[in-house]
Amino acid sequence: MITLPCPAKINLFLHVVGKRDDGYHLLESLVCFADYGDTLTLAKSTTKTLTLTGDFAPALQQTPLANNLIIKTHRALEQHIGKALPTAFTLQKNLPLGGGIGGGSANAAATLRGLRSLYNLPISQESLHQIATTLGADVPVCLKSTLSFMTGIGENIAPVPMPHSLHALLVTPPIHIPTKNVFQALHGNFSTPLPPLEIQTEQSLKTLLHNTRNDLQAPALALFPALQKPLEILTQQHGCWLSRLSGSGATCFGLFETAAQATTAAHAIKQQHPDWWVKQVSVLL
Repeated sequence: MITLPCPAKINLFLHVVGKRDDGYHLLESLVCFADYGDTLTLAKSTTKTLTLTGDFAPALQQTPLANNLIIKTHRALEQHIGKALPTAFTLQKNLPLGGGIGGGSANAAATLRGLRSLYNLPISQESLHQIATTLGADVPVCLKSTLSFMTGIGENIAPVPMPHSLHALLVTPPIHIPTKNVFQALHGNFSTPLPPLEIQTEQSLKTLLHNTRNDLQAPALALFPALQKPLEILTQQHGCWLSRLSGSGATCFGLFETAAQATTAAHAIKQQHPDWWVKQVSVLL
């Protein structure tokens, strides 16, 4: 039996820099990972099963089993090696669905890592990466689960040294945002590709983030104006130096100077909006 974390993904910035002939958008994003997320347990079995637990299990149970990314990933790896891998999966679903924080992608990445380890498969990291690229734009970066600069359609991952810890607050209102709809609502010129990233100090990181943005935030707000409220409330919290949408949403995040400030903000927001999902996290280094 193996138990693996599936950490939440945060797009510190996300630029859309072009579009391929096949319709896929070209991205540039600085992606970090939190010290909180789902948990996936794998055990050898005689059949393939998936048991769901956790706060968001009921919502995920509405999705047909064949569409679950864990099952899709399991099937893709079996096809790649040409061998059945009967496995009992148990997913503790702690992250909200459709939040733009890579819950399903992190589940898929953990499935790849877990199956390789559980069955001692002679498969390279490069092969796992190739499989990950077929499963979704965020799966390759979740396979790394370290601070990375993601480019292309998500397949190009470059590690980025982190100069210091980040204290963040994740806030998800009860809104489900289809990623496809947000990309369809994206209008205007594409962003100019960035020069190579140089993040050597805390101030250089802050300068970079203040001079970047999430290009999907405007179309997401146009489709779901209620997203403006959590962004405004995060900005108003003491010590918050940046608030932004992660991915295509609906999770918004705030970055704070200290963990104590993030804790205080979490309590305040929970009291104001008990129906919102609010979680204080630190970035994994």
